[in-house]
Amino acid sequence: MQVGGDPTLRDQATWTAEDRKRVTDMASNWAGERKPNQEGYTFFQSPSPVTGEQQDMPDFFSKETLAGQDVPGIAVVLGAIAVIGTVTLLVGVVSA
Repeated sequence: MQVGGDPTLRDQATWTAEDRKRVTDMASNWAGERKPNQEGYTFFQSPSPVTGEQQDMPDFFSKETLAGQDVPGIAVVLGAIAVIGTVTLLVGVVSA
């Protein structure tokens, strides 16, 4: 800590150029302020996301994944109503 104390606890009008630089560095998460275990992180993300592609699993919307899925009739009806409503709304907005 600096001899003058934490600049964020004082009025900004009394800050020196060094105080402004320290506050900017603290608030910016610049490389100089990162801890060793934070290197490579960008805004709370790990260096390599855990949601990457997995070699032993098929794609989410592949035929393998969707094969054998039963869709209830009510889901089809509600989906059709949603599509019709969306198209009607878009036609109404575009033609207005």
